[in-house]
Amino acid sequence: MRQRRGRRAEKENEQEESNKEETKESSIKEPKAVHEPMETVAEPMEDTVAFRDVEKLQEQGINAADIAKLKQCGLCTVMSILMCPKKELVNIKGITDQKADKIYDAAQKIEKGGFCSGLEVVERRKKIKKLSTGSSALDTLLGGGIETQSITEAFGEFRTGKTQLANTLAVTAQLPLARGGGHGKVAFIDTEDTFRPERIRKIAERYELDPNQVLENIVYARAYNVDGLNKLIIQAAALMLEEPFALLIVDSIMAPFRVDYSGRAELGKPLFEHTSGSGETAGAEQGPEPAAKVV
Repeated sequence: MRQRRGRRAEKENEQEESNKEETKESSIKEPKAVHEPMETVAEPMEDTVAFRDVEKLQEQGINAADIAKLKQCGLCTVMSILMCPKKELVNIKGITDQKADKIYDAAQKIEKGGFCSGLEVVERRKKIKKLSTGSSALDTLLGGGIETQSITEAFGEFRTGKTQLANTLAVTAQLPLARGGGHGKVAFIDTEDTFRPERIRKIAERYELDPNQVLENIVYARAYNVDGLNKLIIQAAALMLEEPFALLIVDSIMAPFRVDYSGRAELGKPLFEHTSGSGETAGAEQGPEPAAKVV
């Protein structure tokens, strides 16, 4: 009897010790994760707005009907108002001299026109990005690549690589900023039927990009004369208000002018009063053919 009681006592002691160990282990276990909302601090975003919609004029008291008239004539941004001569602005139906002055004043307030300090210019230029040309040597010569918010003209003889440079920029402009790109879409205005999607595909593969996605991010249009080129540039400006664009390419800029201006006498005429010609001018034959890239 005593031996049985002793064995029972030993078993009870062992059970108590095992229970104590389990309670210790459970107390050491990590607590279950509690999903609490993370506190995030929003970093101040850099003001990189390059274009302001003409609708901003309504905040300065400009009538919505007058703004609609401006947009119908291709004036889609506030800066385009400041760049437009007053004589062209008053030619818009319903825009009088008084309205034109009021529109100009409103645009000046939005764009903060007038004098500014040199330090403010420094801050503005910090927003300018450099787009890689695909050649490190050429990028070095250009100080880092093609500047945004500016016009770059590439000119040279036939088969010197102007169109190849345009095609390469159409791809590199879509790269992230860290890789020398502009992280935006590209508008390509073709005046001589030089755009080749197969070239774009090969360049995209060089940068390990999806060729179909790269082509999807390029908006393409064909221009046959100066009037068509002007309309396409205005349409491109409207597109840039809706989506981020890094580059506008015109290849080549001189082709429509060779068609529409048949001689040196034609060059003195207003842009919208030109006559169509053969395009076989001495200037076109002697000089190299430029291709402008508007960034």
